[in-house]
Parts: sequence; C-alpha cells; structure tokens
Amino acid sequence: FQGILNIDYFAMKNTIILTIDLEDWYHIFDDSDPSSWQKKEQRVVAGTYKILDVLDQRNIKATFMVLGWVAKKYPLLLQDISNQGHDIGTHSYEHNLIYTQTKDQFKQDLIKSIGTISDSIGKEVDMYRAPGFSIKQGSLWALEVLSEVGIKYDLSLFPGNHRYGGVDKRLPIEPFIIRTEFGDIREYPVTVDRILSQSIARCGGGYFRLLPYFLLKSLLDNSDYQMSYFHPRDFDYHQPRIKMSFMNYFKSYVGIKNAESKFNKLISEHKMVSLSHDIKNRNWEGVETLDISQLKG
Repeated sequence: FQGILNIDYFAMKNTIILTIDLEDWYHIFDDSDPSSWQKKEQRVVAGTYKILDVLDQRNIKATFMVLGWVAKKYPLLLQDISNQGHDIGTHSYEHNLIYTQTKDQFKQDLIKSIGTISDSIGKEVDMYRAPGFSIKQGSLWALEVLSEVGIKYDLSLFPGNHRYGGVDKRLPIEPFIIRTEFGDIREYPVTVDRILSQSIARCGGGYFRLLPYFLLKSLLDNSDYQMSYFHPRDFDYHQPRIKMSFMNYFKSYVGIKNAESKFNKLISEHKMVSLSHDIKNRNWEGVETLDISQLKG
C-alpha cells in the first residue's frame, strides 16, 4: 500500500513543496541592522495568520523557515503554526549572509536560532534555509556546520547565479544527499530555469511576483520537482518601503499588489505539500549522493 502511495505522489507533476520564510518586511539585506528592528512597525504576525487562514481553508500543510529573532519575539505565533500541523525549521537567528560571517559566528547564530525555535514549539528543529541562499562556492563549509549541529535537511542551494549566493557548479536538479564528516544532509535545491541567460527561481519571492502566471504555470507543469519559497511580505502591499537601488526596489516591491490572487490561483491548481510530506514519500534509495569534497572541488 505504501508503494502505491509513492507512485501516486510522484506521478503528479503539479505537486509543489510549499515553504514560507518567516520574517518581517524589514528583514532584508538593505536594512540589516538588528538594533533598529524593535522600533519598526511589526507586520509579520498579521501577515502570517492571513497565510495560515488560506492554508487552513484548503487543508494545506506547509513548511515555515523561521528567523530565531521572530521566534523569540512571537513564541505564541510559532506554537499556533506548529499546532496546526505545519513544519518549522530555522532561517538563522539574525538573517546574516553566511559569507559575511566566520565559521564560529555562523555556528553560534545557528545554535541560537535552533534553541530559540525549539524552546518555542517544544520540538526538534532539523531543517534549515540560508538567508539569501548564501551558501555559495566559497561558503560550502556551512554544510558541514549544519550537519555538526544536527540539521538533517537543507534548502539553501541555488543552482546558478543569485545576487546573494548561488552555486555555479552543476548540481542535481532534484533532492540529493550531501555526505559530510558529521553525517549526511538531505539537500533540497531551489527549482530554477534559465531565461535570457538568467537563473530564475520560478516559484518564489520576487520571481513569482514578476513572472506572468501563464509562464509560471507552463514552467511548473513541465517538471516533477518543485521547491517554492514565499514570505509574508510578498503579499503585503501596504508594507513600508525601504530606500534601496532601483533594481533592488524593483525586485522587492513590483508585483505585490497582485501576488495574493496569483498565490490563491497557484494553490488551487496544484497540489501543495510540506517538506516532511515529501521526505516521507520520496524514495531515498535511488537518490544521488555527493561528498562535500565533490561540491567544493
């Protein structure tokens, strides 16, 4: 019977792993001073409950990658997310790009985020996504740190160029295993396409807001593996605007007004699942395994 479930699940091309990076409108790299965050208008709670209501109406479970800073400030929000059956992983504590930190600074931030989130929900935290997908060729050492502190599932690798990270080396386009001296990590790379020589993540953040829906649907319907990522601010048209370069402003804010309706259409036309659902249903025996040295080389 379990075998039949696996066949049905992976025969459905329209299945998308739904992940939400839980951070507020000011948790971006153009406004990265944590000492100022407490004074900002707080919008993440209302935005998150709006997403939770939509998911509840459709009986959809998602995976929330949470900033430790948010977990510390809003433990009841995390408890509600967990009690509703959604996964919770960590997205770091202070949302710093990995390659701007030393290995020890990264490790301490990671341990702090895991502990804060775990204390909030009373559960083990073993999923991680790097801020800005900032595990790149020069910061692949972060994968060894992840494994050392108990992370089993990573969602950080962006196959191609990204303004804050990306791995140029050819990567498997579906989930694979990374072998480190501390143990294995099951890696879930971002789903990307090449459009006009640019690496485009078809189902996440600014890419989702900017691409017309007919193009998104065409891309989504022609691939078996889909990793999405959204933020509450992606649907918050009334959020304050931060001063930044024209290009960053364009990527950060254009398309927000219609993003909510586009998202509702997406989840009505595709099967959305949590990371834990995919983990349980994926046949890991046939998955490619790479040693960390192969990635570094």
